[in-house]
Amino acid sequence: MSVNKNIKIKPSLIPKVEVRVLSATFLEAVLRFYEDPANVVGFERWLVEWEGGIADEPKDCGYASGAVPNSCAAAGGCAAAGHI
Repeated sequence: MSVNKNIKIKPSLIPKVEVRVLSATFLEAVLRFYEDPANVVGFERWLVEWEGGIADEPKDCGYASGAVPNSCAAAGGCAAAGHI
């Protein structure tokens, strides 16, 4: 079976109901992914590096042990709280 790599998708032709279903499904997957504190730490480290910084090991904020501390959540994440 061959795969056609020249498929063109015109987003304007996708019915709005299909866009909503796809978006809801994607959102559920993203929310499940970020329920895992290790994934949050990984994202925070990637973000620091992507912004041109150097991601240090997390300080003792609880992410390393799997807890999601209120200080980090209230600040908008471990990096925003100054923990990485």
